[in-house]
Amino acid sequence: NGQFGVIITHNHAEDALYVTRKLIQKIYAVSLQMKFARLTCAAGLLSIHKFAQFSGSQMLSKTQLGCQIAKHRGLYHAFLCDNNETFPCLPKPREKNHSPIESRQRPHKATNSAT
Repeated sequence: NGQFGVIITHNHAEDALYVTRKLIQKIYAVSLQMKFARLTCAAGLLSIHKFAQFSGSQMLSKTQLGCQIAKHRGLYHAFLCDNNETFPCLPKPREKNHSPIESRQRPHKATNSAT
């Protein structure tokens, strides 16, 4: 898909781990908000851990790391990102009609989904 971002040249393993931690927090928050199944979320976190180990040695760019994980887990459209400079290929999500408070009250149940 072409190149994204800047290749990490210093402490790339540390960098990848930091970015990965941020991604895990974001993806977990998004998966709760979008009421994904718990299994999907767990599978996502597992593959992110493995991907992070790989990316640390392969010197992937931060953006590539973020985008590949997001696309791979099917979270591309739901992915929340504070920093468009870091993840320029991720579109800002459009606000849905769901309420985050409702999701926070029942994070373990996927019932009551409004579509």
